[in-house]
Amino acid sequence: MAVYKYVLGFMNYCSHDPGACLTKINMENGNTQYIFTEEGFLSRKKKSYQFPIRSIKYCLDYFGITFQQIDRICLDYMIEKRFNRTSDNYRLLVGDYIRANLKISEETKISFCESHHLAHAYTAFLPSPFDEAAVVVIDGLGSEQQTHSIFKADKNKIKLITTQYGNGIGELYTLVTRQLGFDSGEEGKTMGLAPYGTRYKDQDKFLPSFRHKKYKNYCDYSHVVNRNPSPALKVNLKEPIKKEDIYQPYFSRIAFNIQSECEESVSYIIKKARELTGYDNVCFAGGVALNCVANEKVSENLNHNLFVQPASGDTGIPFGLALYGSHLELKKLSSINLDNKHFFDDKKKLFMPYIIDTENKINYEIESFDNGYIKKIIKKYSKNYNMQEIAKLLSEEKVGCLYYQGIEIGPRALGHRSFIADARNQRMKEIMNKKVKHREAYRPFAPIILEEDLNEYFNGNAKNLYKYMLGAVLCKEKCLKDAPAIVHVDNTARVQTVDKNNGLIQEILNAYKQLTSIPILINTSFNDNNEPIVFSFQDALLCFLRTNADFLIIEDKIIYRDEIFNIEELKEELIDRQKNWIEFYSRNAISELTYISNPSKTITLSNFINFNADLTNAFSQKLPLINLIKFLTKINNKKLFLDDYHFKLIKELSKIFPSSNFLNNINTVLVEDEISSLALIDRNDFVLLYNLSIYLQENSNNFYKPNSKILSFNNLTSSNEKDLEDITLSYEVDISKSIDDFFK
Repeated sequence: MAVYKYVLGFMNYCSHDPGACLTKINMENGNTQYIFTEEGFLSRKKKSYQFPIRSIKYCLDYFGITFQQIDRICLDYMIEKRFNRTSDNYRLLVGDYIRANLKISEETKISFCESHHLAHAYTAFLPSPFDEAAVVVIDGLGSEQQTHSIFKADKNKIKLITTQYGNGIGELYTLVTRQLGFDSGEEGKTMGLAPYGTRYKDQDKFLPSFRHKKYKNYCDYSHVVNRNPSPALKVNLKEPIKKEDIYQPYFSRIAFNIQSECEESVSYIIKKARELTGYDNVCFAGGVALNCVANEKVSENLNHNLFVQPASGDTGIPFGLALYGSHLELKKLSSINLDNKHFFDDKKKLFMPYIIDTENKINYEIESFDNGYIKKIIKKYSKNYNMQEIAKLLSEEKVGCLYYQGIEIGPRALGHRSFIADARNQRMKEIMNKKVKHREAYRPFAPIILEEDLNEYFNGNAKNLYKYMLGAVLCKEKCLKDAPAIVHVDNTARVQTVDKNNGLIQEILNAYKQLTSIPILINTSFNDNNEPIVFSFQDALLCFLRTNADFLIIEDKIIYRDEIFNIEELKEELIDRQKNWIEFYSRNAISELTYISNPSKTITLSNFINFNADLTNAFSQKLPLINLIKFLTKINNKKLFLDDYHFKLIKELSKIFPSSNFLNNINTVLVEDEISSLALIDRNDFVLLYNLSIYLQENSNNFYKPNSKILSFNNLTSSNEKDLEDITLSYEVDISKSIDDFFK
């Protein structure tokens, strides 16, 4: 009888892309099944910074196990127990508070991946078709401010070769994206805007240079990026006042310049990776690996020996953590064989970018909660269909929604959760934007094409990239003529190829080709603006009603918009039901997986800190906050400048450790954490303010390390350096309200 072990991976702090992954390992042969999901799918919030409690529940339910059956929990590395900036602190604390209250078995092992970038490396190498490869990770910020890392990977090990800290292309790209008026995570908008800048080369003389300084294997951007204490541009760039300003030459040229720099930087790092490892095969991960234009150019230089996994950004980190933990259980990397639900032995392994939930766990949960209401709605309005019918609708410029089997891995629509439309008419871009996406007009729509027809329409050969919409391909004349709606301003397209393994979308394309002679459709993600891609039947119905699409294919049924007679009423009903279900599912997750809902089990603040220290195995001392108290007691005849937030912290510490009586020995001055307070501070005073610290002179007694968010006392001489170093392993605690109240 086979022996199985379970490994759970999730971010151990509240990430902008929270999620969870659970692996089931057959210890006899190393076959490893996995399931993972994003918290946003279940909370319906993008970049929620929420602890992935719902995702963990979903993964456990998928394999039908309890928390106590998990053999190992693998967490993302970070500098544990630090003073975090005020704005981030509470969400981080809430996340760790849940973690400290999880119903974890005493037998469960808890491990930390050695670095954030190593977790990325696992997501890139294990699903790849290569037995050995250079693995390159480039993102905004990894562990201890890593910007890029190079690994050498083979069947036995993923070994770190070199890493860069401080100022990388990922962070610079994000900062410029923000300057253009977009949010973090919207770097794709900058990439889409960049080709418009090629028309205005004369604008460069008015713009600062983003060019990196080459140093061995590194790309240094310290001349344009300031990391003290939080990332900022050293150069001045004006911001667009109105949305339409983005079309002005000044802004499109900025986008072009940063995109060009990104392509050069990525090419340089990957070239160095090949030199250092001696391998021609390259696996690429990290947020920058989602830049499909850079990927295409790199792939050409590599003779297309490049693999990028579709969840290459932080959404894939739980996947990497679970694989890392599985590696620890199996001891040898070569023993991890991901099961054939996601891999096919067709000469070489092929990564399938979908999470297939054959039992429809979420839809079953919703059906139980609403007594089958969603199912009744689908039954009431749905009909059977055939491929020819779908092809005809699309040829008549109708916009369709696809909900089919598993959900895509990563941020790109790959035909299972997609809007699809006719690409033959240029005005379909406008129709799609008006009906469904409500986004910037300059942004292109991606094509989806039958794999066998790729070379007839496009000049690309990076087939590993095109399976996952991760390359930007030059369009041939036939494409410009037959499918103008998917052609970007620079005559490129972010193409996806499909074959029989893609299921329904391949059948639709075949039928559409038979009808129109054209094997291409517009493909974009099935979600409303600013929401995650749809996950459940409920999400699909609601998004369909919100976006004015013409028809919805939901598994083997079709629903026509014009046959629903009470759309607004039904939409409002579904909004309420979705909200109620999310609350219901959240309460169940907290109740099933934590002690939080049981007041008798809720731990005190001091016990929480103690428990968390034990859990992370990252401390030499039980209560690192004691070190802060020790330091505070040594302050004599000097003023401590702090805001109300930090004062509450110190006050709370005095309650936890009343015997220290340190509060009576501190001359505190409460100020606002803003630039006007600088006038009150002398160079001999101590400063415990976050935002203000960026303006303080270096010789001031600033608690923060240069180029860091972490407190440091290295420049202070009034205490032992070892004692002060331990303070960086402490927490800020927001006691403005009870953490327990947060979950009521």
